[in-house]
Amino acid sequence: MFEKILGKNYEIILKKIVISVSDDNLPDWIKKEIKNRNIKALSDFVKKKYRDVTYFNGIDFHQDYIDFYSKNLNFITGYIYLNDVNENMAPLVVIENSHKLLATSFPHNLKFNKENRSFDYYSDINDEKLKNLKYKQLTGNVNKIYAWTAYTLHGTNKQTDFKNRYSLRFLIKSNSADKNLPINKILNLNNKEKLYRSLKSTRNNYNRNSSIELIR
Repeated sequence: MFEKILGKNYEIILKKIVISVSDDNLPDWIKKEIKNRNIKALSDFVKKKYRDVTYFNGIDFHQDYIDFYSKNLNFITGYIYLNDVNENMAPLVVIENSHKLLATSFPHNLKFNKENRSFDYYSDINDEKLKNLKYKQLTGNVNKIYAWTAYTLHGTNKQTDFKNRYSLRFLIKSNSADKNLPINKILNLNNKEKLYRSLKSTRNNYNRNSSIELIR
């Protein structure tokens, strides 16, 4: 699968276990502490020796490029569910075609259209915008595999099922300049160098309300 997308010359640059922690397994004081956060990461509440695993209770729409500012890395994210995931188990939610704006800053400028259940997405670099983008919840059985680009907006709502959701997350980098590879066609590499230089930060200091909560 990954060879078809990235070419034979690819490498795994990160691999990690991810646990979406159920509300039922969190004490009330932690739920109160993270309530208004866009990224409800739980690492602050986990002993250092256990932080080789990522724990969270919901994360607003974001790009995986957020952790690789200024680096020209051509990678995708591979995600494998380790248990059956239904709508109550914080399934990944992706906004289709959102990668076309390439790098933008978190929290991202999104407007939700209630009438047609879609998003308008605005660039913070120029006047570009994408209208009426649909979203998809990635539910699935154990061992289901999904993949998306470093610029695809995705996130999860908090977990309401009493069971935790367990997953494997891989960041997989292409080292091929072949323009015919799917990853290079999708991202149109010839046009994105300017955007790498224009993006001042992958994170803004201001707050926006969590966009992912609007789809409930």
